[in-house]
Amino acid sequence: MYKPKNFGIKELVSRVTFQSFSEAVCWQIFDPLILQDLQIVREEWEKLQRSKGLTNFGIVVNNWASGGSFNQCGYRCNLDQLVQDRTKQNRAYLSAHTTGRAFDLHASDNNALWELINKLIKAKALRAINRLEAKTTTGIKAGSAAGWVHMDGSNVPEPYPQIFTG
Repeated sequence: MYKPKNFGIKELVSRVTFQSFSEAVCWQIFDPLILQDLQIVREEWEKLQRSKGLTNFGIVVNNWASGGSFNQCGYRCNLDQLVQDRTKQNRAYLSAHTTGRAFDLHASDNNALWELINKLIKAKALRAINRLEAKTTTGIKAGSAAGWVHMDGSNVPEPYPQIFTG
């Protein structure tokens, strides 16, 4: 079983998912390639930050376990609020988050992180991650932590990366 060294399971699943299943079951949600790509992104982010003389290497997915407000930025189950809200509208909810193939990332400079992931996908440095949500729909602003970076590994046609609006 692959586990990324910079991310714990509580950061990758919603609170209700973690409370409903054991840690071992929660890890089984994820394809190892998705987790390996997440770790590659984190390591490349650290290299980029170091090259700029910066020391903030963190990338956050969920932070609910430490009292933060991010709860549905990794795996989402049928009981999570985002999923419930969509299904109450008599709309089917289709998201890579519900299959363990998507992450919404938060960093000190989300624009730079988005550009880095775009570059990694184009260079074929990632084996499963192939899509990014457009900056315009995630609220990313140049040089700031505004918004989030959505990346996923969906079964979409090449060329990669696929840039989509949410």
